[in-house]
Amino acid sequence: MDDRPIYFLHIPKTAGSSVTLWLSQRVRDGAMCPARIWDQLLRCDEAGLAGYAMFAGHYGLDLDRYLGVTLRTMTVFRDPLQRTLSHYLQVSRDTNHPWHSRVSLQSFEVFLRDVQNWPMIENFQARYLVRSGLDMRCFTRCLDLSSAKMNRLSTTSEDVRYMFDRHYVQDQSLAALDGIDVVGTTDRIALFLERAARTFSLGSGDGPVPQENVATDRSNIEAVSQSSIDLIAELTTIDQSLFQSARLREMAPLPADGLPA
Repeated sequence: MDDRPIYFLHIPKTAGSSVTLWLSQRVRDGAMCPARIWDQLLRCDEAGLAGYAMFAGHYGLDLDRYLGVTLRTMTVFRDPLQRTLSHYLQVSRDTNHPWHSRVSLQSFEVFLRDVQNWPMIENFQARYLVRSGLDMRCFTRCLDLSSAKMNRLSTTSEDVRYMFDRHYVQDQSLAALDGIDVVGTTDRIALFLERAARTFSLGSGDGPVPQENVATDRSNIEAVSQSSIDLIAELTTIDQSLFQSARLREMAPLPADGLPA
């Protein structure tokens, strides 16, 4: 039996909260680490982390280094236009997000054209498949745990990767994709869960897909202009490649033993 921990690499706004809920229902009580972002994980007892069989969160490719173990990994990708729109909505309503005060005053069109927001847009999904270079262990005993700085470490790890050259991001993310055990897309999430269930022996993948942290009110979003669609496409060319690659991989057949062909 492969006893390496399972890691759901949750790229923000890719149905990850629903996937995390589904995963939590398929492991024993206490087997899934409760932390979801770096700011929470660094509050966990380091010795206790070794006892978790599953992790899910916004850690990118840096989690294995922090834990000191190899991981079995899964992730989900989303159409870049829909993911960007969803990210805008999330930051607009989440008062705990560091950029809420700015984004909540912006329309979606203004949000897209404000270069301060591009770290939340430009090849955002691809950057989650690139190591940040940060050694999170350096923050373990000196992190300021005040509520005023909550979520800052998580967004900082995203912003660091925004500094990388796009060609480096492209090469690193496409190479990392090959090493991920199960990939899927949000518009075929049931298929992704079925493949995850078989690959990681998590029981049946049948049944309804849970709905968690889903935005239902989009009345404050005007019709997206063609110029905005074009801008997102320009800023997310690598994300588009990853999304299409994930679509191809999710349709590949699984052999009888449940391992990728």
